[in-house]
Amino acid sequence: MTRPHVRPHARAWALLAATALVLPMSGLVSTASAAEAPAGTTASPSGQEAVAVHGLKGEYFSMSAPGARDFAHLGGTQLDPNVNFSGLTDTFKDLTGQTENTTARWTGQIAAPETGDYTFYAIGDNGFRLYIDGTAVIDHWINDWNVDVPGSVQLTAGRHTNKAE
Repeated sequence: MTRPHVRPHARAWALLAATALVLPMSGLVSTASAAEAPAGTTASPSGQEAVAVHGLKGEYFSMSAPGARDFAHLGGTQLDPNVNFSGLTDTFKDLTGQTENTTARWTGQIAAPETGDYTFYAIGDNGFRLYIDGTAVIDHWINDWNVDVPGSVQLTAGRHTNKAE
């Protein structure tokens, strides 16, 4: 069996969140928790141990029209342990039924180990954005290819919400 050829632009776009969320300075850790038990508890109401789940919530969309670059129709959601894909064509096909005119959004939390300045980098095509605590750290929503864009932000030690699209 042969694997379908992954177009270079799909592979490059996938690197957007991989570099934005996986390669920040000082080793930020991306996490999303399926359920967090209150402090001091170790079991869920059903009697099962609460399990910490690490990764980001990946939402995969088809666009409202070719080239719209919007998030019109949610095709599916999955927990992505990390956002470091060699291509998203198969994922988009499975979740939206199409391989073109698609978009993705990853949300979760990052943990800054200490207070300081952090620089995030994103490489992609056809536009990408990264928000930390609702503030745009990278806003490159431009139709171009293979552009490496940095964005810096000062973070306090602790958890922060993030969104990459």
